[in-house]
Amino acid sequence: MTGSAASLRVLRLEWLMLRREPAMWVLVAAVVALTVAAWQATRLGLDEQERLVRTLRHEEQLRLDDMQTRIDREREDLRAKGQPLSPALFGARHATSIGHYSGGRWMVLPLLPTTPLAAGELDLQPLGHLASVDRWQGQQEAQFSSPLWQRMVRFDLQFVTAYLLPLVLIVLCAGTVAGERERGTLRLHLSQGGGMSGVGVGRVVLRGAILTAALAGTTLILCAIDGRLHSGLAPRLGLWAAGLVAYTAFWLAIIVCIDAFAKTVSLNLLAGLTAWVVVSFVTPAVVTMVADAVHPLRPRTDLERQRRQAYQETWSLKNDDVLAAFYAAHPEIPADRDKPGGLERYGIYQMRLLEMMRERLLPLEGEYDDAAARRRVFVSRLRFLSPLLMWHDVATTAAGTDPARVDEFRDQRLKFLDRWDAFYVTRIYTREPIDDLRQTPAFTYVEPALGRRVAALSASLAGLAVPATLLFVLAAGAFRRTEA
Repeated sequence: MTGSAASLRVLRLEWLMLRREPAMWVLVAAVVALTVAAWQATRLGLDEQERLVRTLRHEEQLRLDDMQTRIDREREDLRAKGQPLSPALFGARHATSIGHYSGGRWMVLPLLPTTPLAAGELDLQPLGHLASVDRWQGQQEAQFSSPLWQRMVRFDLQFVTAYLLPLVLIVLCAGTVAGERERGTLRLHLSQGGGMSGVGVGRVVLRGAILTAALAGTTLILCAIDGRLHSGLAPRLGLWAAGLVAYTAFWLAIIVCIDAFAKTVSLNLLAGLTAWVVVSFVTPAVVTMVADAVHPLRPRTDLERQRRQAYQETWSLKNDDVLAAFYAAHPEIPADRDKPGGLERYGIYQMRLLEMMRERLLPLEGEYDDAAARRRVFVSRLRFLSPLLMWHDVATTAAGTDPARVDEFRDQRLKFLDRWDAFYVTRIYTREPIDDLRQTPAFTYVEPALGRRVAALSASLAGLAVPATLLFVLAAGAFRRTEA
């Protein structure tokens, strides 16, 4: 009998036995139930977040509609009185009134239909950021605070696949050969062909494949029931499935390798649980501690403290000194254009102070963001020390909750804020009126192509597949030596 035929015979016999093994199907049912529960728990939190974002959008639209009504009314009143429409006096059509909170627009990172695959750190991210020219006085963010979310988001599908699935595999598959040896049935199984490696590897792989198929199939069904999928998400789902197979294969290889050397079931279970603790908790903790030591992050409270200090020092400057410096820097605007004590003069003074705060705080925010980026790059390089971190990288990328997507949103947000300032500051200084809010800048997030991360994702998948292959080869060699 050829090797492939013997292996198929071992798998067929194992399948016939598994069909009559209640414990196996109880565990499969438990995995399916956990998958459904994790998906629904995350979906509840995401639905609440999407509801709050819709509320923000609705509030923004009502605010802009009210301002457009006041703009139209002011313009018609000026026409009725025979007064010029330009330049704008300090009123509804003035860029100072619109560029601040009244005309502010929310910048939101949209959720993807695949987000329930791995919620990541969504509960730590603001719902949205408000674009306004006075944002330097304090970040205007919509925070998401939900007791329901805080209780349930950590029990997401990523928790099931990263922590619970390996534990179930260890309980179900550990000590396959050792168990047959203890029961005295090993020779009977070997007589069916395939050798000890066929029994030790084939039976474990079949059990792992059933569990993985149950989890992945349930997830795809839940995605379809959710009704939000489209063909453009196929690469993300394929990436998630490939990562799940590679991560499962890694754990199956560990289980088989332990079984090749440990002679009792109890020793197999002890070694498997030890490996689970080391891979799932110890190694990621060590990576985090090393990253904290090499690239420590300053608390965000330091930045906020410096923001308050800049606010106090800037707004304590004398009006005449600030205005004199402004008119010297803008000779195109006559210093006597706006009368002292008037709203127009105060608007220029206020805008110039905000610009001074921006010039002072922008480098500080850049330093903080650069330090955080260096730390993320360092952790990304160390992820190859931890299979859990590699699977986390693949799963969060497939879900759209990875740090790279958050960084992309931050970059697009900063570019938009530059457009926002360029649009409004010029009009504030020149008193150019704004008559149609539809012509003002509006933020739209542009989803980057997943292909931009092909190299990093391929490295993570290879980081799982290569050790798994080596462990399988090591176990097969040990089985052959034992059989000989």
